Amino acid sequence: MEPKFYRYSQTNAILRLIYFIIIFYLVIKPFIIKQPIYWTYLKVLVTLILIYLFSEWLIKVGFPLIKKKPALVLTDEGLICQMKRKNVRWDEVKEIKPASSSGFKLMRIILKNGGKIKISTNEIDGSEYEIYQDMKKLLISLIVITLLTSFTQEKIVWVAIGDSITYLNDHLDETSYRLKSGYLTRVTSALPNVQYVNQGHNGWKSTDIAANIDKLGLVKADVYTIFLGTNDWWGGIPVGKIDDYKNATGTGTVFGSFRIIIDKVRQLNDQAKIILITPMQRSDFVYVLDHTNNAYGSYKPKNGQSLEDVANAVIAISRYEHLPVIDLYHDSRFNIKNMVNFKRLKDMQSGEYKDFPYPQSTTIPYDPKNDEYPYPLAAINMTYDGLHPSDKGDSVIARLVVDSFDKLGVAGSGDK
Repeated sequence: MEPKFYRYSQTNAILRLIYFIIIFYLVIKPFIIKQPIYWTYLKVLVTLILIYLFSEWLIKVGFPLIKKKPALVLTDEGLICQMKRKNVRWDEVKEIKPASSSGFKLMRIILKNGGKIKISTNEIDGSEYEIYQDMKKLLISLIVITLLTSFTQEKIVWVAIGDSITYLNDHLDETSYRLKSGYLTRVTSALPNVQYVNQGHNGWKSTDIAANIDKLGLVKADVYTIFLGTNDWWGGIPVGKIDDYKNATGTGTVFGSFRIIIDKVRQLNDQAKIILITPMQRSDFVYVLDHTNNAYGSYKPKNGQSLEDVANAVIAISRYEHLPVIDLYHDSRFNIKNMVNFKRLKDMQSGEYKDFPYPQSTTIPYDPKNDEYPYPLAAINMTYDGLHPSDKGDSVIARLVVDSFDKLGVAGSGDK
């Protein structure tokens, strides 16, 4: 009899899977970092459809050079089972009957000794080529390697420009360890492919950042956040007008200073994403390590300006430049009533310490040299000292930053 050649049932399945992995790798990887997660899902769906429609064509075009023997050859003498690595004589065969598995039409060869062989009934021409067992192992290894490399995310460099709120992320000792984890650390925990560079400067105003912009050692990054303003307000820096930003009038105003900072960032990377963050409201501040370092809250103006004026300036810049802004000042979670639970002060009539909530606490005098620290642990709410975010406050800020990253498509999605 003329030899008959049969295709092994798993061949097409392996080739389809290989092509799926290759196309998935080529199509998805460029978008997995730079696009929102829903875009990734769309690409996966399109890839699956393409694989389904063109798999047969891909197999014929893509594997013409694999020169291996067919899985099964029927001859006068018996069966040559290439994939099973054995030959079977006809006198060893008990019966041959149809079977099916995984959508393939199969035939089951039952041997007299109880052995069984399954093979595809898809007859092929003897000149076609098939994948041998060692080739299968090679292809499976390729699948594993490709899977591992397909999901390796590129590092995203994030430079966080700010004041003490940013600075304290890496100086927890200066919070007397009331803060366990700052917002930078929390963001990178949610987005492991993000690497932060802390450019927070304790006590600095936007004018200080702008005046020293070329001395800070700012590096090229994929994302920049600018979180400034609370010290400008307390320092009495004029807010200025949007024209100061448009005309780049310099460090005399908050508007002018932000123009210098943003121009520098764009000079470093004109493709970088920039996120602005407004200052948050603040209660009466008392530094935990030096009680003489204190300031009243944003409930009254300083030098004729409110902290909200500074926050609105940041918002105005974001609108002018079409930049995303995280508006902490107008976020109800950061309402001044939520900054601390109470302020522990001496009652003016009894002389005993009592816990006064806002706004009653603003009417009681505080003596930093003789009174005890007014914010015990039980007073901690969104801040631990009236000004600097607590773990609770920083967790909210971090979540807002992660959401902004996700909307910009720069770092994938963090855990919700």
